[in-house]
Amino acid sequence: MNSQPKVHVVGIYKLNVDPALVKEALDLKYPIDSYSAQARRRAEPVVFKELSSAVLIELTIENADENYSVGDFEQPDSDQAAYEERYLSADGTSIISEYVRPAGNFLRMVFFLHFFDPVKPLKTSYGVVKLPRTTGMPEWLGKVIRYEPVT
Repeated sequence: MNSQPKVHVVGIYKLNVDPALVKEALDLKYPIDSYSAQARRRAEPVVFKELSSAVLIELTIENADENYSVGDFEQPDSDQAAYEERYLSADGTSIISEYVRPAGNFLRMVFFLHFFDPVKPLKTSYGVVKLPRTTGMPEWLGKVIRYEPVT
């Protein structure tokens, strides 16, 4: 007898938005050779707010089937979808695949989501799931997963 797929959210983690990350994102979005110092200073709070809205979501999926698609993972009424997905070992301590779903029906993964709303649930390939409270990034996970700013 086949069991139904089950999504379990392990954690929702805030990014550590430090000055180095803000500068990295600012340099990507507002390159020094294309924007004045004044324009970059005006953009800095906007970049900080965007980075502060992003979270890393860690979850497991038991009995994942052919209906699974990482593109299905989003919040209702948001145009933001999961990105930079990484598939982890069963114990979550190492990356076993980037972007490509590994073989098997048990998945442990993480992905980033911008403009996260802690009140809204998460839509998945297998329905909607409630989310736990957002916490700080566990130190061990921060060593395994690095946020890459987007343009």
